[in-house]
Amino acid sequence: REGCLEVKIMSPIGDLSKLAETTHGIRKLSSMLLAVSFGNNKIMHSRLAEPKESEEGLHINIAETFFFSTPPTLDNGLENITFFLKEKGSGSAKFREKNMEKLSLKDLSIGSIGTHLSMSSVREKRGSVVTLLNDSLNVVENVITQVVDVATQNTSKISRVIASSLSQTIPTKKILSSDNYKIQMPVTFNAEADSPSLMGKVFGKAKRKRTIEVEVQLRWIPPLSEEEKDVPQISKLPKSSIVKIPQFESTGNTSNYVSLSGETVLRGVGNPRTDNIFTVIESQYENDPLGPRTISSEEAPPVKRVYVVYGINVPTDVGYAVCRPRAFVQKKGRLKPKFILDTSAKIASDDIDQSCGYTTSGGRIQETQYTPQKNWSTGATDCCSGDGTVPYWSLSVPQKWSSPTCDVRIKEIEGSGAYHITMLDDPRFHRALLDYLGGQNIIKKYEEQAYKVIRKFVRRWKMKKEGG
Repeated sequence: REGCLEVKIMSPIGDLSKLAETTHGIRKLSSMLLAVSFGNNKIMHSRLAEPKESEEGLHINIAETFFFSTPPTLDNGLENITFFLKEKGSGSAKFREKNMEKLSLKDLSIGSIGTHLSMSSVREKRGSVVTLLNDSLNVVENVITQVVDVATQNTSKISRVIASSLSQTIPTKKILSSDNYKIQMPVTFNAEADSPSLMGKVFGKAKRKRTIEVEVQLRWIPPLSEEEKDVPQISKLPKSSIVKIPQFESTGNTSNYVSLSGETVLRGVGNPRTDNIFTVIESQYENDPLGPRTISSEEAPPVKRVYVVYGINVPTDVGYAVCRPRAFVQKKGRLKPKFILDTSAKIASDDIDQSCGYTTSGGRIQETQYTPQKNWSTGATDCCSGDGTVPYWSLSVPQKWSSPTCDVRIKEIEGSGAYHITMLDDPRFHRALLDYLGGQNIIKKYEEQAYKVIRKFVRRWKMKKEGG
């Protein structure tokens, strides 16, 4: 049960020339990216973008959207948010700018070049002294970059912060449901090279201030919930079929688990393709003139006899514990999971006893052969599980169909592994089928022949499935 903060950059980040200004002109900017820090979450980065010239000046476009998990309410406010502009390369902006100023051609002399001049002196025969000096300048610049890379063990290739904002307080009182929990706020970036040094802070040394501004949209996404009157019918676990659903707790930071339907979670993802799936289900199944799917599945089919065979007592998924990722970046035109399996979820200590029967691992909640299940027809409690794919409460629905007008016989077979599929190759299933079709006489007379025929069809089915 978590909220989510969505962060979008609503305008190009422009006036970048201000950040590249030095006392000797404007240096060329490399590829840049935006980094966003929210509270204690991991700092998230956009993709590198090349600065472009336009009527508004040098700018970059940030198309990515940033997401961060939040508490389930805004009662205690949200943590502060900070923005950084980073330039491709190593070293800090202040270090880079300081050394580029020292290496400007205005101050460059043969003596200051030193060894690098002598290393390149052979080139003087091929070109002018200016060319030689330019080559030497590039050599020095490359040497400085290499020294920084070695010192940082080549780990700061895109970590040069060129500008950053102050830590922004998010005005949660302005985040209203009537506005779809959206607000827009200006963010000011200050050139990193203008930040005062330690000596500057002590003696109050003045620094020029270079700033640029960008408009940012913040949207808070509340936790998923289900009102009793609006509970979805699709993928809803029938409460009448389960004796007890365990409570869950987290070994990590997540808490406050709530039971939700699969439809609610999938709709919360906000994927148009998922919405289309539910549109088809509602129009073609729920509105079927023969009766809604959620009701007709519990009613007997219009036949006199039903023989049901299914596997049981295989650990089977019946639910999942999910949470929001702590932070992620979504590229334009791409979708990333808004929910992931919560691997820290475990059954609450109060519910770990013999009456529970559920297990959880890696966010998967499974029923086992010790899970209490309610018999649909008698109301008695049995301990068992599904066939590894379909939960027992779904497999056993035909128990409700038994009536004077519908004779229902049920055969449950102990399975293992992926029994939902491998049951077709189980001799116990073959015997049950032959017994129902013709009794013991048929079995004795044609059992061997039937086995061969069935195995032949199973082999063909497997080869077809495997593409053989």
